[in-house]
Amino acid sequence: FEAVSNQLPLSVYFKEFRKPDTEQFYFHPYLIKAWRSRWYMFGLREDIELPSQPYVVALDRVVKLVIISNKPFVANTLFDPNTYFDDFIGVTRFGNEPVRKIEIKVTILQSRYLESKPLHKSMKFLKMSSDNKFIHYGLKLRHNYELFSELARMGGACKIVSPKETKAAFDKFIAEGF
Repeated sequence: FEAVSNQLPLSVYFKEFRKPDTEQFYFHPYLIKAWRSRWYMFGLREDIELPSQPYVVALDRVVKLVIISNKPFVANTLFDPNTYFDDFIGVTRFGNEPVRKIEIKVTILQSRYLESKPLHKSMKFLKMSSDNKFIHYGLKLRHNYELFSELARMGGACKIVSPKETKAAFDKFIAEGF
């Protein structure tokens, strides 16, 4: 937290779930965000050439952080923290993934949960189904792991109505993982 607020570069020792060894890299932290009871740090990873978006570090997988006081801090030119999260859920954003108008339908009971805790700020009521069993909602989001994970958590109480690309990507997520 000190490194973000005081703009201090870090040496990060990080252990990914998919890799056996700890890796070390230099990192310029810009923002810390919580998602589903985990904390993430967004910033510039020095060894990535021409980054187009911030690198995300899951803080629960950090083995060690060392403030590097003799290294100049690289200011944030990658993203605007006030708008960066406007079109996706969670912490994972794929730069070339387009924003889509997504329609879902949920059971009346599930809609009560969504009304009390919307999936995203873009979520809007669209209509009640003709049989009065489902509520349709619209979302404007990019595909990512967190979106599909949230939809999957609702199980049979939620169906993707459109677009077909979102339905196909979600089906693949369920079948293979994202």
